Amino acid sequence: MARRVVQLSPGHPRFIALTGYGEQTARQRSKRTGFEVHLVKPVRMDQLADEVVRLSADVGR
Repeated sequence: MARRVVQLSPGHPRFIALTGYGEQTARQRSKRTGFEVHLVKPVRMDQLADEVVRLSADVGR
């Protein structure tokens, strides 16, 4: 779904996967399907916030 949203969006949406799967194959699948970050639950709020800030800072680069 993320890949499709990226294709249809005029801007550059960014996606973070929040999942219970931490295996390398799951991480690869996330990347392949359009997620830029793969976080495994449970996720600390500060960790999620850091990733949102990082992705936001990269917009336009």
